[in-house]
Amino acid sequence: MKYDFDAVYDRRGTQSFKWDYNGHYFGNPAVLPFWVADMDFPCAQPIVAALKERAEHRIYGYTERSPSFSEAILEWLRTRHGWIVDKDWLVFCPPGIIPAIDILLGLTTHKGDSVVIQTPAYLPLEDVIARNNVVIENPLIPRQTGYEFDFAHLAACIRRDTRALLLCSPHSPTGRVWTLQELETLADICRRHGILVISDEVHADVLLFGNRHHHFGCLPGEYGYRSVTCISAGKTFNISGLQLSTLIIQDPELRAAFKRHLGVLQMTQGNLFGEIAAEAAYRQGADWLDQVIAYVEGNVRFLEEYVSEHLPNVRAFLPQGSYLAWLDFGAFGKPVADLNQRLIHRAGVALYEGRYFGTTEPYYRMNLACPRIYLETALCRMKRALF
Repeated sequence: MKYDFDAVYDRRGTQSFKWDYNGHYFGNPAVLPFWVADMDFPCAQPIVAALKERAEHRIYGYTERSPSFSEAILEWLRTRHGWIVDKDWLVFCPPGIIPAIDILLGLTTHKGDSVVIQTPAYLPLEDVIARNNVVIENPLIPRQTGYEFDFAHLAACIRRDTRALLLCSPHSPTGRVWTLQELETLADICRRHGILVISDEVHADVLLFGNRHHHFGCLPGEYGYRSVTCISAGKTFNISGLQLSTLIIQDPELRAAFKRHLGVLQMTQGNLFGEIAAEAAYRQGADWLDQVIAYVEGNVRFLEEYVSEHLPNVRAFLPQGSYLAWLDFGAFGKPVADLNQRLIHRAGVALYEGRYFGTTEPYYRMNLACPRIYLETALCRMKRALF
């Protein structure tokens, strides 16, 4: 089936976090929003059909997961990524990956232990660490070709009480897809210090321009055993509102402890419609995803060309994975407050400000999973407002 991602769907009035609450968050309800990481594309038709079919039953009580749901995930990982996963390694956390990380840190650290996170990073991840642990920031290094790990700083900042490292792979907000060599170097440092790697891989399926993702749990040797890989169909197939996540935990003791904790919280049963949507996506959504990736690649190229010609003071870190661009406005020499005023109230464009990723510098994240007319309109408005 051919999908038309140029088509504009009006999301206002649907309780959309991205479209309906901008007056509250930005003081301008009429902005074009590029901040929330969901897509302005309709879902794959097989997802819609599966949800409609189940909804017709009209009873939506407590349900257990079907074996076919797990099988769909395993088949996706095998065919899409070449990773053969044991079905016993799968653990499900319906609310999402951040609650899952919170549980994992509670199970693997003591109050006051330190946890490493590589910055810039989504601020709620730091907040999760800071609830009971000490945050150690290991800043990534911005290069002309994209961000890189600072392994020397990582080795130096690890403490005796460092128990875990939160990895974002592919990285948000910078869009880097880490190479196998980079991940193996990171894994070796963590292995030598007995550090558990919790790898947030929610963007792992949206790979642009031929880049290849390497699941951390799939690394050779014992690295996978000393890690937890977190995945979800939410970002991939634009079903984040149905809230679910999958963890791949190879350590049987940690897996059992995690399941026991879910049982205490009464979170062992599934999200009925989330799992129906995810199974349909994994089984029948590959063609839709391939078309999304091709369209987003076109948006990335459009952004790159427009910024080069019309917004030369903006340094754009273009995504290798995910549909998120990371934009550096530092060359304007203007305070963030002034840039916000120009972007939000003059241009009528809402980007995700850098402070939500732990930086006070004038950086912004921009979501490119939208009809091109949105992107073109926003960039033209930004040009007028900034010059």
